[in-house]
Amino acid sequence: MEKEQLARAFEDAVGDVLYSKSLRAIDETAVSTFTIGGGVSANTHVRRVFTERLGKDAPQVKLCIPSAALTGDNAIMIGVAGYFHALREEFEDPETLVANGNLSLSEPS
Repeated sequence: MEKEQLARAFEDAVGDVLYSKSLRAIDETAVSTFTIGGGVSANTHVRRVFTERLGKDAPQVKLCIPSAALTGDNAIMIGVAGYFHALREEFEDPETLVANGNLSLSEPS
């Protein structure tokens, strides 16, 4: 039962931290709509935390969460991009590889 308790405590902590930081941002910016997305929005606990608590803490804010079918993390996108680069035998030297989050996934036209 220890693993389950640890996993639940971690999930609770993640939900609490994400929610409290989001609520602070909402308060500081006075937004009228708040959206969560990406892989984190696929987590049912995180969805529940935002849905239940935002309505009480900031009822003036509309919460938008995409359907579960539209949530996912970038791992799939990165894997597919890597697959196509490998098909073209485009490999990088791991010793000199530098991450750049602004690169395009396609060739410029």
